[in-house]
Amino acid sequence: MNFHEFKKVVHQGSPEVHILSNQGDLYLVQIFNDGGQSLLTLKNSNRPQVFHGLPECYEKLADAGLHRAFVDQTFTHDEMISLLHILIIGLCAFSSY
Repeated sequence: MNFHEFKKVVHQGSPEVHILSNQGDLYLVQIFNDGGQSLLTLKNSNRPQVFHGLPECYEKLADAGLHRAFVDQTFTHDEMISLLHILIIGLCAFSSY
């Protein structure tokens, strides 16, 4: 799902969005909507959009009108989040990035 499609989905309802942390500094955005799931992709491509920091993710999600997402950590070496925790992030607090 590209950004334009994602923005439409956000305005039609409130999809569940997860920010997937990979290796502590690479992030993907996963969207759950209407029983399906997809990654946020680059425009006119099936390649996932890769973010290089949480502030970059927050800004993109806020631009779509989304104000809440889950951060999923899959690597134990990331000091911010452990495998046992899923943090709910209020994007409103980060809209100034």
